[in-house]
Amino acid sequence: MSFKKIDRESDERKQGRNCILVYGYGASELELIEICRQKSGIDEIVVISETEIEKTLGTILEKETLNRVNLPVEEAYSLIPTIIFSGTAHSELDRFIEVSKTVAIPRPIFAGTTPHNLSWAFSALVEELVKEREEMKKMRAMKQ
Repeated sequence: MSFKKIDRESDERKQGRNCILVYGYGASELELIEICRQKSGIDEIVVISETEIEKTLGTILEKETLNRVNLPVEEAYSLIPTIIFSGTAHSELDRFIEVSKTVAIPRPIFAGTTPHNLSWAFSALVEELVKEREEMKKMRAMKQ
C-alpha cells in the first residue's frame, strides 16, 4: 500500500463524470453536502442507497444526479459514511474537504475513483478504505 501526496493546486479534472458519490447520509445532511459541492465547484451528487452497495462504482456512476425528487428516505446503513470523488480536480477535492469541516456532517471516509476500482463493488471498496484508514492510524501512532 502506498500513499502519495496530491497537488492541491491542480485544477485539471480527472477523466470521467465530475461528481461525488455519497453514502450513509439522510436528507438534512445531504443538504449540507450540497453546500460543500457548490462551494467546491463539483458538478453533481450521486447518492448510493443501501440496496446499491453491491453494485460496482462504474454502474453507480451511471445513475441520475441527486435532486429534490430523489432525496433518500431515512434508512439504516450497514457501512460507514463515505464520499467518493469522481472526475474531480485536486483543487475541487481540497475545497470540498475544507468546506466540509465547517458544516455539521459526520466525518466520512473520503476516496477517489480510479480505473482499477471502477469494477469494484461499492461495499468492497469501503471495506478496503476502512483497512487503509486503520493502517494510516498505525503509521501515525508509530511516528509519535
